[in-house]
Amino acid sequence: MEFLLKAMLLAGVSSVLGLAIKKNSPEIAMLLVIAASCAVLAAAASVIGRLADFLRSLSDTAGVSAQSISIVLKTVGIGIAAKIASDVCRDAGHSAAAASVELLGSAASLYVALPLMQAVLKMIGSLI
Repeated sequence: MEFLLKAMLLAGVSSVLGLAIKKNSPEIAMLLVIAASCAVLAAAASVIGRLADFLRSLSDTAGVSAQSISIVLKTVGIGIAAKIASDVCRDAGHSAAAASVELLGSAASLYVALPLMQAVLKMIGSLI
């Protein structure tokens, strides 16, 4: 939990500094906030890695295929990346680009999840 407090503090401080700098240099303010976001994401990577390991061990215990867990993790990752990218675009004042990124993220998530959807449909077909 200590890493969460540090990440929240870093994000808050960078946001306040970004607002203070934005009047004179909006480009630097945006870069500051993006750099802080990247630092928080790098800190989150270790937690996400441990979570992925836990889900893999859970899938082994439950008998769920590793491919299914991989698809779910990829879909969640695409959603998170698309959300962050769209928020950056929206903060920069480009709401059309943000909406495009969100649409692309949704389409990519559906594309990655197609094999899982096919497996579910086959299972339903075998039950009928």
